[in-house]
Amino acid sequence: MTSLAHSSRSSKAGPLPQQIKDLAFNLSGWAMEDGLANKGAHVVITAGARPSIGETWYSRVIEVGNGPINSDHEVFNSAPEFSPAEIAQPTPTNRRYLVVGYTTRSVHETEHLKINKDYGLTRLKLIGTVRPSNVIAWDKAAPPVMVVVPLPFPVNESISFWALLKPQNGLCKPYRIMEKNIFFRWGYRSLDSNLSRFEERNYAWNKIIIDTVERFVAEAIESLRKRGNTGLVGDGLLVDEDPKTAPLSFSQSARRPLVQRLPRGQVSERHSDKDIRRGDATVGFTDAGFDLHKKIRQSLKAQYKFRLPTNYGASTSASNSTTQDPIKPEQEPIIPEIEKMARELQKVTQDRVEAEKKKLTEAITVREADIASREATINKQKTELDTDKENFERDIEIRADLVAGREKTVKEREDSVQKLEQEQQKLQETLADLKAELNERRAKLLADEKNVQDREAAVEQKQMLLGSKLADVASSLLVMQQGLKRSTEFDDRAEEMAKKQRSDI
Repeated sequence: MTSLAHSSRSSKAGPLPQQIKDLAFNLSGWAMEDGLANKGAHVVITAGARPSIGETWYSRVIEVGNGPINSDHEVFNSAPEFSPAEIAQPTPTNRRYLVVGYTTRSVHETEHLKINKDYGLTRLKLIGTVRPSNVIAWDKAAPPVMVVVPLPFPVNESISFWALLKPQNGLCKPYRIMEKNIFFRWGYRSLDSNLSRFEERNYAWNKIIIDTVERFVAEAIESLRKRGNTGLVGDGLLVDEDPKTAPLSFSQSARRPLVQRLPRGQVSERHSDKDIRRGDATVGFTDAGFDLHKKIRQSLKAQYKFRLPTNYGASTSASNSTTQDPIKPEQEPIIPEIEKMARELQKVTQDRVEAEKKKLTEAITVREADIASREATINKQKTELDTDKENFERDIEIRADLVAGREKTVKEREDSVQKLEQEQQKLQETLADLKAELNERRAKLLADEKNVQDREAAVEQKQMLLGSKLADVASSLLVMQQGLKRSTEFDDRAEEMAKKQRSDI
């Protein structure tokens, strides 16, 4: 793969890097094949209305419930194409969503939450412009889970992402999911080369999605205003009443930026970590976005009023006027059938409003009861916490005394150990002196042993010489003894001969 430095240098001379359109990338550089690449850059789908109370997370749907999920079709949508209900206009029980990416069917694949080493650490600033070798394949038999955002965003709420699960009658239900688990489609990834941190990429990509949704809604309102053909269904969602003019993807004009910019709320391109923390209602919801949603709500309220030309039934020249105002008592009379239709429409609208008020009142009552129950639980828990706090403080005091005693004991032991170390050091010094003296004595002993050995050798040599001399002396003595013996024998003979001669005389 080509390095980022090389890509940056070559981009000065060549074309700028482009997002790969047939791959979806997560914020850590992992890529997945985009099975909806042939549907266009922006895909709109109908699904169940998102829950407002007790929102369920995508991971809990898979892991928690009545034990492990054994059959995928109970949770995941494995249909190869969109169902008629997903393409059709929404009803009061569902709404429209924008498909921004996908997620895997398993929440245990934590490897994708780490930086993709195959993609390269230096390329994380431009995720989506280089194709890694370890791309996750799109399984047509078990496709990944689509991740969507609502159209439009609810007023005063930050951007939130929803995974479509549990298909029923052709429609899926939305469940909350975090950005780190999403593989974003190419139209919602930034080419800003300064996004080196995870949080910076997360904010930049979310901002692209917010701008896309606001542009889509603004153009829809403008188009409906020009045609004068609007409807209200679901959770305050504007839709086109003509199915032929409601395609799955954006029109060509949707790719152009908004011509009209609201005067308030200048959005900075770079933000601190505090601007992108989760749970902050201001994140992804600027003043301009609030004004846009306010205009949407005002437009929706206007749909509850039946409008007719103020001069209906007047002269032909007056009937050509394009001015329309709500029906007022002081206006000219209208055709009875139309007046009856207006009253019926107003009654239907009032019935809807009363039904919505009743539902809202019931929800508020349930919510208040839940809040009261939670307050009682919180008060009980607070009392228990106070008791636990007192016990804990008492236990801390006892333990502090024990710790003080142990510290004193440890200090005494440290002093004793220090004394022992000093004595040991003295003993080591004495031992070193004794060892040196022993070495000296050993050297002297060795020298004495060598001297004794030399003397013994000399004595042995002298003994050998003395032995040889003694042998010579013994030999001489033997000769002398033999000579003395002969001399004695000769003297004896001579004396005998003398005696014999004297006797003869």
